[in-house]
Amino acid sequence: MKKLLAIVFLALLWSGNVNAEKIKLKCQSILDKIEGDLVYVNFDNEIIEVFQGSGGNKVNFKIQTKNEQWVISHLRGVLQNYGEYNTHVSDWDHWDFKEYKKHLYQIQIDRMNGFVSIMRTTKPWKKGKKNYDLEIASDGTAMKCKKSGSKF
Repeated sequence: MKKLLAIVFLALLWSGNVNAEKIKLKCQSILDKIEGDLVYVNFDNEIIEVFQGSGGNKVNFKIQTKNEQWVISHLRGVLQNYGEYNTHVSDWDHWDFKEYKKHLYQIQIDRMNGFVSIMRTTKPWKKGKKNYDLEIASDGTAMKCKKSGSKF
C-alpha cells in the first residue's frame, strides 16, 4: 500500500511539469511588419518575457491569469528599479511614447487567435490606486504571433 501511494504521489508530482513548457512566440504588429521588426514573447506558468529585437528591451511580467484562452500578466511599471522586477525598458523609442514612462503595463496573450497585446494604463501610476483602465500601447494594434520556428 505504501508503494502504491508513493507511486501515485510521484506521478502527480511529475505531471505538474508537463504544463511548465516554455512557449516561444515571434510577433509583429502592422508597423513592425513594415519596418521588419520582430517582438519575441516567451511564457511558461509563471513569467511572460517580452524581448524587442530592434530596441533591445527585455521585460519580464508575472502571470496573473492563465487558461485555455488567455495568458494575462499583472500590471507593472517598466522604469528601472520598479518594485521587485529586475528588468526594465532601456530604449523608449522602441517600447512606447516617452510621455507614458510612469504608466503601468500588462501583457495579454490571446491563445486562440494568436495575438499579443502590450497594454498600458490610461493614467499614470498613483500610490494606493488599484483599478486602472487599459489601452493598447505604442502603435495601438495587437501583434499577430506565430510559434517560434514558423514563418510569417
